[in-house]
Amino acid sequence: MKKVLVITREYPGRGGGIAVPLLRYLPTHGCKPYIVTNRVAAASSITRDEEFGEASIEVHRTTCLNRSPFAVLSKYFHMSKTAELLESIFFIPDLYVTCLPSALVAGMNLIRRERIDTVLTISPPESTHLIGLLLSKLAKVRWLADFEDLWTTRKIIYQPPTVLHDQLIKKMERLFYRKADHLIANTYGNREVYINDFHIPESKISVIHGGYDPKDMAAIQSRYHIRNTEFNIGYMGQFDKPGYPWKELLLALKKLVTMVGNDMVRLNIYGYVSRAAMRFINENNLDDNAIWHGIFPHGEAFRMTSDNDILLVTQTEAGYSRSIVPCKVYHYLAMGRRILTIAEKDGELASIVRRTNTGEVVSARTDDGIFNSLKKHYEEWKNSGQLRYAPDCDEIKKYDLSEIAGKLSEIIKSR
Repeated sequence: MKKVLVITREYPGRGGGIAVPLLRYLPTHGCKPYIVTNRVAAASSITRDEEFGEASIEVHRTTCLNRSPFAVLSKYFHMSKTAELLESIFFIPDLYVTCLPSALVAGMNLIRRERIDTVLTISPPESTHLIGLLLSKLAKVRWLADFEDLWTTRKIIYQPPTVLHDQLIKKMERLFYRKADHLIANTYGNREVYINDFHIPESKISVIHGGYDPKDMAAIQSRYHIRNTEFNIGYMGQFDKPGYPWKELLLALKKLVTMVGNDMVRLNIYGYVSRAAMRFINENNLDDNAIWHGIFPHGEAFRMTSDNDILLVTQTEAGYSRSIVPCKVYHYLAMGRRILTIAEKDGELASIVRRTNTGEVVSARTDDGIFNSLKKHYEEWKNSGQLRYAPDCDEIKKYDLSEIAGKLSEIIKSR
């Protein structure tokens, strides 16, 4: 077994990230992860994931702030923006930096005890890479860095509080890129950003796509899908991320409801919905049509979402977003339902949907594009009782995490 130390925020994760679930399949490819994380499912500081028997994954929990000290402003004074601003000012690059001392101690102890020579850091948050940088210097180990969907390039998400913070964080970002022994990009588009914008050698970058857990697919395939009495649209995850076309979607839904009747269409949301989005739903009289079911563990959210007639994925339509693929689309591939994608038509997300033949891509910038697509799918469901679905199974298989773990293990084993 090749041993690897992994620094990540939480294990096993709550469904959003792909890299963390992927770790569970590494032992089947000859790599044993030792995980240092802030959030872990078990109550003890050291636990084991016994799914792979003798190749169990050892998990160590760090000590740090789980909540911002400024959160009280949000809870009691409804000053969430002020709380976020203060947190971004005082914690650089993020709140997880408070894990640094305990993570370094845990990491150094594991490296010495297990004779580990490779460290893998996974963000967000980006403080994980600061831990990786220091471990690589202190312990003289090889450092692999996985930034998921990039960092400062994401203009809607990346909003430093001051010019000084912007300069400091960008210098830190370039330092990480330069000092890491190898970078992992989760799309070919992000790989091009590394090469063209940051001038990183191609040989220093590998692409490891996200994917779905085959166990999720098996659980869905063993269930019988009963036809719904109304047209159900499913959405899993955070509904109204910054820049997402959620308002355009809701207005298109309202138009469809007006046309076909209040009892015929449902948008079922399984995940986080902000107060602003709930207020918008209420103001547009969509309380009976856009239904927030709550926040659930990944397995439960996966099962409920798969019971819908069509699955919805939205994305910011900005230049950098062409290279980003939301994790939910990989989960959707395993559900065996048609996917309606609201995103850039020439981006990597659209490319995956087209290559797998799993759905349609529309732009929120096109007049009535979302409404016309919803109407078309509704009419097909109404006339045929179901939506036609003929995916390319061989193409979908490429996103099986148990297979993708083999590619990651090759990177870990290489020197």
